[in-house]
Amino acid sequence: MASKEIKEMLARAQRVRLQSVFLRLDLAIAKCQMAKKFSGAPVGSLVRSAQQTFDDVDGYVWRYKLDHEYFDQITAKLERLKFEIGAARDALRS
Repeated sequence: MASKEIKEMLARAQRVRLQSVFLRLDLAIAKCQMAKKFSGAPVGSLVRSAQQTFDDVDGYVWRYKLDHEYFDQITAKLERLKFEIGAARDALRS
């Protein structure tokens, strides 16, 4: 393969990885929002799953060299998720 083709393939792979990260964050935020509206045993697993996503993505952000634009977007979503996790945990306690 030519060097240009390899670079294009790597760029596509990175875009797919980033899309996956954003989808996971959006899903985790949705889980927290559902957990705030409902009660019962499954709610705790929603919050635990969201926390696991937070931990995974937080580790990803620091391991890979990301463009500033993507880094900023991911860290902003992580902050939102952190807030949502806290709010969901507070709702579980009340």
